[in-house]
Amino acid sequence: SPTPLLYTINDYVRNLTQDLVANMEQITSLTPLGITHFAWLDSDLHQSNVMALQMAEGFKHEFHQYRIPVVDFKSTGFIRVTAQGDFYLSRDHDDLNFDVPMDYILTGTFALHRGGVLINARVIDVSTKHIVASAQSLIPAHIASAVMVSYENVIGEHFELLGFPPQL
Repeated sequence: SPTPLLYTINDYVRNLTQDLVANMEQITSLTPLGITHFAWLDSDLHQSNVMALQMAEGFKHEFHQYRIPVVDFKSTGFIRVTAQGDFYLSRDHDDLNFDVPMDYILTGTFALHRGGVLINARVIDVSTKHIVASAQSLIPAHIASAVMVSYENVIGEHFELLGFPPQL
């Protein structure tokens, strides 16, 4: 039988955020932070998955809880009304204005590890490219796979290596 979920990916994001905030240098309530999706460590760093997308959403919430200004650069500035719903966010670069102030970026990588996914998170100063905070965590496979769903093949072959079914 499947392992019961006592924790979710958001619990691990909360712990990572606490670790990042505990060792942050220079970041204050006056320094805007952008949050990007983490990438597979063994990729060209342009490959992600649904777990990473959910982690980014969780980081936005957690950093906001610490009163650190989070820039949502996927905000379009307009509401797109469609038959599927009304939307304010977009991933289409033509819809977005990237000329928004961000002093820091939260980014990172993840890699398969026996029993789960190893997360490497870091906050980078945009102007100097210095790492101003870092954190690591191992997310157990049953927690990571709980948010894995087939979404335009963003999961790819990585989780098949752990024996997860293609459609969860």
